[in-house]
Amino acid sequence: YYEGGISSVYLWDQEEEGSFAGCFLIKKEVKEPQRHVNNGSWDSIHIVEAIPKDSIVGASGKGEYSYRLTTTVMLAISTDKGNSGSVNLSGSLTRQAKERIFTVSSDSDHITQIGEMIEDMEVSLRGQLDSLYIQKTREIVNSIRKPIKSEDLPSQAFVADLTKAVKGMKTSA
Repeated sequence: YYEGGISSVYLWDQEEEGSFAGCFLIKKEVKEPQRHVNNGSWDSIHIVEAIPKDSIVGASGKGEYSYRLTTTVMLAISTDKGNSGSVNLSGSLTRQAKERIFTVSSDSDHITQIGEMIEDMEVSLRGQLDSLYIQKTREIVNSIRKPIKSEDLPSQAFVADLTKAVKGMKTSA
């Protein structure tokens, strides 16, 4: 996961019988001078809660469970591209997934369901970060920055490099 990133998982029981919660932490740092990324990092925090749909399920650990996921992603990228200057971009995004209900027959089913929810959320957030931060930054920079020479303008290739840097932090499926 994350080709060299660091991850940690913490799980704990909730008060309701059979329910539990967990925190899934992922950190990936990137330095890619060929793409003009001096420093970059992707930090994601996933909090998940699993609650049995009825008390019989809670006692046996099998049956329908309700899963809720809240994710925060923090992104930071520092680039430097000669005459175009340097860009420091950072931000965070928090989203809560819709409640999902799954039937489980073993403990490993919980891991599968939670893993799929986290992967879906990260893919969604990557796309949102790209459109929210990268494309919006490009629009703002192009509207306020008027260099003397046209070659000093951020090129399509430069913006593509930023986009690739964000997408390069994704997991290998």
